[in-house]
Order: sequence, then structure tokens, then C-alpha cells
Amino acid sequence: MVRPYLNRKGLSVGVLLFFIINIILSSFIWNVEVIGNKTIPKENIIEMCEKIGIGEGTFSRGIDTNEARLQLLMNNKELSWCSFIVEGSHLTVNISETDNPQITDNTPTNFIASSDGIVSKVKVSGGKAVVKKDQAVTKGELLATGVLEYKDGSTHFTKCAGEIIAETQKEITLEVPLEKEVSSITPNVVKRYVLYFFGIKIPLSYTPIDFEYEKSVSKKQYKKDNVYLPICFFEVGYNKVDRRIKSLSYTEALKEGEEMLKEEEAVQLKGAEIISYLDDVKYKNDRIIIKRSYKLRENIAISEKIQINTVN
Repeated sequence: MVRPYLNRKGLSVGVLLFFIINIILSSFIWNVEVIGNKTIPKENIIEMCEKIGIGEGTFSRGIDTNEARLQLLMNNKELSWCSFIVEGSHLTVNISETDNPQITDNTPTNFIASSDGIVSKVKVSGGKAVVKKDQAVTKGELLATGVLEYKDGSTHFTKCAGEIIAETQKEITLEVPLEKEVSSITPNVVKRYVLYFFGIKIPLSYTPIDFEYEKSVSKKQYKKDNVYLPICFFEVGYNKVDRRIKSLSYTEALKEGEEMLKEEEAVQLKGAEIISYLDDVKYKNDRIIIKRSYKLRENIAISEKIQINTVN
């Protein structure tokens, strides 16, 4: 008679504990879903929310959704609208990203030269060109004007449009050390495992690390009925980084210099056509110096705002 009574009592206690634990767990956020994002990664949105105190492990009944919405919008200009929907332990963050429409600026402008050169083509569709083909121009010189004067004495201000192509010359100089630091990576020399259980991080292993490293992290989150549970398993790999000094031969240094020049050309000569170039290479102590002189064809017209109040 005693044993069945104890069994029923144990069952009742178990059921009671189940409901208590279920109530406690449902009072916290364990799954965050982001919808509406187009260019901003989900992880970034979750990080934005964490900065205002909302994320996995947050007490759901303590979330003021209206206040949270205002804070998120005030702190992140890339968002134009957002809402928070709390359903038990599930939080849905719905956002709209800020559009960046092309702004049309009709402010009257002139074209001035961005560099010295010989004009090879004039194509002005707004304003009036004041230079001609084969004319030499200097940096800062007026190329086209947005001030149009008519025979009846009236004056009209407009925005210059189009392009003025010229042959120009530029130089890029860089130094290539004959010694450089190189590194190699040995992956997963040490691995550590962490269990994330209902907001608590529990280390499952520990190995001392006495070397320079880069980390790689993989995460596995468990789910039931398409709902993620607040249980995650992390595998953290520590990749060993070895560094050493490598000596370069003259040929290797020239090859590296060529790669560096390509990177500089992409920035400094963007939009320009390279007609020809000439290299001047010199030794200096523990490095070589490369000076490349370019002959280019490029659009040298840059806009300059017209100060209307100074025009008679």
C-alpha cells in the first residue's frame, strides 16, 4: 500500500516540477528570429538588439516593445522601421532598411581641371565648354562654365554635365623591402568545446594555449518541431600562427612590387586608361624603390560650385 502511494506522490511532484520549469523557461527569450532584412546580415541585427539589452536569455515580460523599437531606431540609422513581437520564448524582430535614393543636385557648377594635360575630347551636355581639342590645360583651370549669357543680356546658371578627356601624366613610387614577415597557419592545433544551456555557458574541455592563434568557431543549435531550443554546442578551433622573416631576391621583390603597383593603380588611377608607362628601379639599403611614370587618358573634369552672389 505504501509503494503505490509513494509512486503517485513522486509522479505528482514530477508533473508539478515540469510545469514550474516550463513556466520559468517560457518567461525568457531563447530564440530570436529576424525578418525583413535585405542587405544587413541577421547576426548584425541580433547584435544591435543585444546592445539595447534584448537577446537570448532576456526576461520576456520585462521587454517594453515600444521602448525597444525606439531605441533600436535611434541607435541605428540604417533602419527606417522595426517592431518586436514576443510569443512565449520566441522573439521576432521585424525591420525595414533605410533606402538610399540617388539625390539629384541641380546646384549650378563649373568644370575645372583635376590635373595638367592635353585635351583630346570635349563632350559637354550641360553648360558651355571653354576649351578645345589639343589645348593644353593646367590643374584648376576652367574647362566649362555653368554661367550662360544670352544676346538679350540675360544670364542663366546651370549645372555642367558631360566629360572632358585629356592625356595626362602621373607617377606612383613605392618601396619593396628585401625582407618581409610571412606567416603560416596550422589549423585546429587545440580545440575547446562549450555547451550553451539556457543562457549559461558551460566549458566542456580546457587545454592551455601558449602560442599565437586565430580562432574559428562552429555552432550547432538544437531544435524541435522547427523551433530552436536554448541549447547550443560550440566547437572553438585555435589555429596556430607561425611567423618568420623571409629574404626576397631581386626578381621576387620586383614581382611583389608589381602586385603592389596593381593595387595602387586600382585606387590612384581609377577610371583612367593607361596608354603607356616607364619604370625606374633603384636599390636603397635593404629595399628597392620603384617609380612608375604613366601616360594616361582620363576625364579631368571635376565639378566646382558657382558662387552666384559673386557673379556680376
